Amino acid sequence: MYRIRPAHLSDLDALTTIETAAFDPALYAGSMMSRQSFAAHIRAGRNPVFVSAEDGEAAIGYALGFVRQRSRYVRFYSLAVLPEHFGRGAGRLLFGAIEDFARRLDYRGVRLEIRADNKRLLDRYLGLGYRVFDEAAGYYADGCAAIRMTRDL
Repeated sequence: MYRIRPAHLSDLDALTTIETAAFDPALYAGSMMSRQSFAAHIRAGRNPVFVSAEDGEAAIGYALGFVRQRSRYVRFYSLAVLPEHFGRGAGRLLFGAIEDFARRLDYRGVRLEIRADNKRLLDRYLGLGYRVFDEAAGYYADGCAAIRMTRDL
């Protein structure tokens, strides 16, 4: 059973392990989270960083959202789960935690971007009620475009 909770500084080792296990640096160079980045977000406390742990053990996944002062949307930045937990529901719970955060603090909705070549994620977010509102050419380090999506809650 997975449990969602806010991240703590004691999660830093697990968070960096999750990040490197989930993302290919060749595809996500420049946008991967470092230990220092995770620590800064946790210390600041303004951007939600949630972790999923299994039965009180170490974190097995995380979700990160960004909030901006004048924005009515939470920007869903990243979600990663250890490969051995793929398909077991942790990612869905983590994504839901970001949407719940947005609702609880009365944001209008959630925005996100994904690689244009990631059809699986595009289909998943469309199925959750997200819609495409923009495409950013050359967004990723390897030149891949980003598809920007939004959902009002």
